Amino acid sequence: MEGELEKKISFGITELQIRALVVINKNVNQLYPVVHPEVINLYISNTQEIDKWNNLHPEDRIRHLPEFLESLRGRWTMDLGTKFCPPNLNRDVARQVIARIIKRAVKEGELNQEIVDNERRYRCSIGSFLVGEDIVEKLGQDHFVLYDKERSFYYPTKEGRTLLATMGGYASLEQSKGVHGLSKEQIILNAGNAGKKGGVTALRNKSGIHALTVQERREIGKLGALAMGMNPWNQETVDYLISLVTNPGYKFPEDHNHRGLPNWQKITEELNSKCETSRSVRAVMLKYRRASCR
Repeated sequence: MEGELEKKISFGITELQIRALVVINKNVNQLYPVVHPEVINLYISNTQEIDKWNNLHPEDRIRHLPEFLESLRGRWTMDLGTKFCPPNLNRDVARQVIARIIKRAVKEGELNQEIVDNERRYRCSIGSFLVGEDIVEKLGQDHFVLYDKERSFYYPTKEGRTLLATMGGYASLEQSKGVHGLSKEQIILNAGNAGKKGGVTALRNKSGIHALTVQERREIGKLGALAMGMNPWNQETVDYLISLVTNPGYKFPEDHNHRGLPNWQKITEELNSKCETSRSVRAVMLKYRRASCR
């Protein structure tokens, strides 16, 4: 495996990225059972607090900003990474571990996706007021208040916000120009069109993934599966899958609406048990159908 990792992958996945994914998934699997209730409790804000922020007039937000920033102190994703993750983890990696724990809580029904989406929008809206030390030095420290000394984050006074509006990106934000003036539907549509255009160009020029052979794509797929903590398919696993599909004990009983058909969930659980992985094996039904067509 080491030899494979050392190869230059034209798909754009570097050895460092693969190793980071392995570290992230390993920590998520180890930490989730222990810390996810407390992580959720700290991450999710009071609904009334979010409603209060959303109902504030944009011009009034700068005046109330300190109280909302204070309520989020120690609860930002990076802060939770420092609190719950091993101290030897890179700060950005720890932040991604917390994000994956939240995502897994949604997947396992511990947390509602709509609540997470509202929280993310709320945090992004407040976080957009924070600026770095470079901007503060450029516009003058008198117009900004230090919020996080360790990371050198500041928030502006009313005068500071006015000065920020004179800068390119901030001016667009204040005046709702460019992408800031688009509705959510327009942003999604533009992103979709850009993605299609880029994909067609890559296909025509045979660049990126389209430049790879089928075998090279399979090898990259294996690396990706391993990085996510999954076990790639091999002939032994495929043969075992076929034996389970034909085993009456892994079919729905006669009194079931799908009587006589394979119970794919039960088969998946058995394969996971055999592979000793906490992550689901991929595309069980599709793999069986492909194997049957050989």
